[in-house]
Amino acid sequence: MAATTVVNTSLKFNEAQTLPAAVAVDATDGALVDYSNKEDARILLILENGTTSENTVTVKAGDSIQGISDLTVTLASSEKKVITVESGKYMHVSGQNRGCILITAGNANVKVAAIELP
Repeated sequence: MAATTVVNTSLKFNEAQTLPAAVAVDATDGALVDYSNKEDARILLILENGTTSENTVTVKAGDSIQGISDLTVTLASSEKKVITVESGKYMHVSGQNRGCILITAGNANVKVAAIELP
């Protein structure tokens, strides 16, 4: 199966938007968030644990010179967390995942959504 595509929800100043539905991270191939042509601090990732046990989410290191290590986030039972990550460390600059960050998790009960801030 292919990685799940996370659709970014773009916010505009002074305009309300519905909170996007998070999509399940593929247990094998992960999920891809489009970071091409975006400023690092302008994308908010929402991570959700849909199980009653602890789960680990990994933002995989990118393939640029700054991409030296993965970022691991632990989610407690039914917990939601938000995070912004640096594109220089985590975005892929070549290959099939070019322009995206790759998020993996141990199972499909972990979900992710992305919000582009104005």
